[in-house]
Amino acid sequence: MKKISRIFIIIAMALMVVVPGQVQEVNAWQSSNVSLSVDEGVLDSLSATSSRITGHGWHAITMDSPLYNAQQYIFIMDKNTGLELARYKCDSLYVKFVYRRDVEDFFEKYGKYVYTGGFELNIPVTANMRGKTVYIMSRYTTDSRGDIAGAKYTSLGFDKKTVRIP
Repeated sequence: MKKISRIFIIIAMALMVVVPGQVQEVNAWQSSNVSLSVDEGVLDSLSATSSRITGHGWHAITMDSPLYNAQQYIFIMDKNTGLELARYKCDSLYVKFVYRRDVEDFFEKYGKYVYTGGFELNIPVTANMRGKTVYIMSRYTTDSRGDIAGAKYTSLGFDKKTVRIP
């Protein structure tokens, strides 16, 4: 019997999401080691100044998933290298949880009950971010530090929406 330490599924998704008053198309990559009937998200906005990265979006997973009680983290990723520059737990000083009734309503129309994982970013720019083009990755994981080794997890990387840090 082969021992598989990690299963990585990377899927390029073109997500069509209905938000009241508009339709958005956002491309995201996915990496997961669990099966979920809903694992989708949208990065609504992303911007940066020399001192702050701001933005908001959501990452929805099914409420009955093995990750429902997992921790949600937001990662600042270097677009050129794919390496992590920083990570923040949702509902921390720099990443706030935002309830997204619009997302719940959309999925409920199709009989799916989701945890919306809405987030709002107000992240300080650090020295290692300056001069880099970055994107946001959202992750649910059973690891309390946000890691994937030995944990159940799913990640969405919003690498089509980037910002250059001055």
